[in-house]
Amino acid sequence: MPTRQSPDLLEDMPASLSPSLLEEMPATLSPDLLEKMDAYWRAANYLSVGQIYLKDNPLLESPLKLEHIKPRLLGHWGTTPGLNFLYVHLNRLIKENDLNMIYVIGPGHGGPGIVAIEYEEVSNRGKTSAENLKVQR
Repeated sequence: MPTRQSPDLLEDMPASLSPSLLEEMPATLSPDLLEKMDAYWRAANYLSVGQIYLKDNPLLESPLKLEHIKPRLLGHWGTTPGLNFLYVHLNRLIKENDLNMIYVIGPGHGGPGIVAIEYEEVSNRGKTSAENLKVQR
């Protein structure tokens, strides 16, 4: 029989960011930072789409053909942009505030999103996604 946890166990956990941390945070993000985050997010989404839908020609170096598309999709586009969005923003908060945090997601429908993010993290050390993937508006 499962035991019921007392709400008292959560008393030591902060309900929100500390007031001193909130005072240090800027009201808005700089245009440069927003542009970099947007490029990173779009690159992760691009990589995710390629994993889900394509079996060949991921950089679209030739016109897209039916034989480039997977007959059975692995992953789900609906969850991917949101997971990538959260990762980009959490990563910013972790770096800016030296937070000890981990992003835990399941291996299910959102798998291509976290694989894309990790690909960017590992392969793009020292470079932006826009530089590596030639992401353009």
